[in-house]
Amino acid sequence: MAIPVPPEPGAPIPSESSVPVAPGPVVPISAAPAVAYASLGDRALAVILDLLVAGAVGWAAGMLLAPRFGGLTAEGFSLQGRPALIIMGISALAFLVYHVCFEWWFGATLGKIVAGARITGVDGGPIDFRRSLIRNLLRVIDFVVFYLLAAILVLLTSRRQRIGDMVARTVVTRRDYPGLGRALALLILVALPVAAVAGTWSLRAPAAGDSTGPTLTTTTSDSSTRTGGTTGGGAISAGGGARLAPVADGPFTLGNLRAAEGPDGPDRSNANYKPGESATLRYDVSGFDTSPGKGRVRISFTARDPFDVVVIKPVESIQEPPAGESSLGAWARVSLPEYAWPGTYHVDLTIADLVANRQVKASMPFTVEGTPIEPSDTLTLRNVRVTEGDGGPARATSVYRAGDTLWVAFDIVGFKAGAEGAIGLKAEMEVATGSQRSARQQLFDLNDRFSYVPRRIPATSHLTLGGMSPGDYVMTLTFSDSVGNQRYEQAVRFTIQP
Repeated sequence: MAIPVPPEPGAPIPSESSVPVAPGPVVPISAAPAVAYASLGDRALAVILDLLVAGAVGWAAGMLLAPRFGGLTAEGFSLQGRPALIIMGISALAFLVYHVCFEWWFGATLGKIVAGARITGVDGGPIDFRRSLIRNLLRVIDFVVFYLLAAILVLLTSRRQRIGDMVARTVVTRRDYPGLGRALALLILVALPVAAVAGTWSLRAPAAGDSTGPTLTTTTSDSSTRTGGTTGGGAISAGGGARLAPVADGPFTLGNLRAAEGPDGPDRSNANYKPGESATLRYDVSGFDTSPGKGRVRISFTARDPFDVVVIKPVESIQEPPAGESSLGAWARVSLPEYAWPGTYHVDLTIADLVANRQVKASMPFTVEGTPIEPSDTLTLRNVRVTEGDGGPARATSVYRAGDTLWVAFDIVGFKAGAEGAIGLKAEMEVATGSQRSARQQLFDLNDRFSYVPRRIPATSHLTLGGMSPGDYVMTLTFSDSVGNQRYEQAVRFTIQP
């Protein structure tokens, strides 16, 4: 039998824990996923696409402000100096607001969605308004030489950050957006400039020689008016007619002003028009400076009614005759509303030689024909008459037979206009004979805003006399002015014979 040998003093006592164990596989406790930063190409694509937003805003603002600050041309608008800086400022502000809001709300602009990029904090969380504002305000520095400084920093920094990202502690990461979302973002970016151009293209001035461009129109119906305008050029033929003497500033001359039958029609023997017609003024501009290569002439006009109230807002365009041309023909047209007040109107022209810094002005009078109307400060009717049908001449008597139709024409004057040309007129009618009265009938209810506020509303009313017994009748017309808090009644007497 083997006798166990006791361990030497100080030797370790064997146990299960001291038995050698074969090493197993090493399993990491956690592993942080690698951040995929957006490439320089992704960011460049996003910037280019997002510039479409600023371009759309800039175009729309330029077309709308050009008539006031610079001029409309056949290609769009022409702005220099301070007006150009104003448009650039509007575009830059729109670019900033767009980026700040979209990156704050959604973490990405439309361009970044298309490019597959997203803005986050360096900790991976979403950014707040403060961070979005800081990174976008610092684009002013990053934009040096069209983002050259930003491109260099994105290539050299470990997190691909430009200065705005470093200060705001943000990064631009890769993100796979759904295909539908990227397509929708791209569609919006393309649609914005297309809509801006399409929505304002009609405001541009016609090219020299183009007589088919948009012209001033003023239309009226029971409840609305629309106004707009432009000037145009074209070959101007000589001839007799209503003319004004030339006006000049040195060699720069505005001459041969005359009334005409439209831009391409013959000259008129007079400058008399009726409400609803168009008054056309044609003229020649000559003697402008062409030393830089070609002339540059600014043409603007407006029109005033007999009360010196502006019928249309000033309309302006820039004409650039080809090199070698020292004269041009142009026209201005004012379409008169049906409610035009009879009397003398004026088309006021201002022509400037932008190269030689010369300017001439002229005012062409024309007449709107019609029965004279006495103005009134309170609601009333003028020129009340029974007529032979709608728009017909006045009747000699107000005696009818059963089955006839009674027509009454009149001008409503003395009503008031509220803010932004608001007018509220209501008309009702009732018929009485002896002690019998018909039910009150509404004729019209006019509630609208007018860009050129009328001083009169021409109107007609008719009544079919079928089934009415012979006798004497009174038709009472009642008018209410809701803006001026006024009321007026007009009695029209008529007789039905057996």
